[in-house]
Amino acid sequence: MRTRDRERLRRLRFVIRRLLEHGGLERGSQSRLAEHFGVSRQYIHQLVNEERERLEGTGLGNDNGGSALQMSS
Repeated sequence: MRTRDRERLRRLRFVIRRLLEHGGLERGSQSRLAEHFGVSRQYIHQLVNEERERLEGTGLGNDNGGSALQMSS
C-alpha cells in the first residue's frame, strides 16, 4: 500500500470514529465522506462498520469471553 493511501485511510478512520462518537453520521454523511476522500460509498460503509465494532468492543481482538468460558468448564 502506498504511503498516501495509508495516510488517507488513517485520516478516514479518525474522522469516522469522531463522527460515531459524537453522533454525526446521519443520513447522507457516508456519501459526502466518500466524495470528499475520493473513494466509494461502499468502502466508507465498510470502514464505518469496522469502527462501530471497535467502539462497541466487539472486534476480533477483544474476544476474551468465549475461550475463557470453555476452559473453565
